[in-house]
Amino acid sequence: MARLTPIEWRTIRKAYEVDLMSSTKLSKQYGVAESTICRRMHKEGWNREKMQDAIEKRVSSIKVLAEITQDNASQTQVICNEADRRLRLEGIFMDSLEYNQALANSIIKRKKKDGTAELNDVQAHSQITNRNKDGVLGKMPSTVVNIQNNNGTDVDAVLERLRNRHAS
Repeated sequence: MARLTPIEWRTIRKAYEVDLMSSTKLSKQYGVAESTICRRMHKEGWNREKMQDAIEKRVSSIKVLAEITQDNASQTQVICNEADRRLRLEGIFMDSLEYNQALANSIIKRKKKDGTAELNDVQAHSQITNRNKDGVLGKMPSTVVNIQNNNGTDVDAVLERLRNRHAS
């Protein structure tokens, strides 16, 4: 059996997830054992349904964008810029969630080690963990965070403030 390059593995994954080829057919086409392909699928979490859903959502969003912007090309740039801004903010919030969780974990671990942990410490840690879990899973708290200045959201400034806060 052949040893495949990373590029060939990416091609096989695409053929499986996007083109919906079977592992049997891929095995024959690339000269690699079907069990090897299946192990790789499980190890890397190949997921046809998720990929097909993502493709359908992308196609749908492109169609909606085309409808909205067909008579006004400048709207396309406005929409793209806002989408980029929101994705950058989401990244900032996810980084902050990870930092807050790590900090809460280290505080509770230290208190347990020192023997100073109390029920309210454990409850506070659980609340932080649940809030972070909900944030990661898309169930954001009902409180809406809106970080703006007179010029709109300055993502770079927010990111810098978060970095400075976490550095201290």
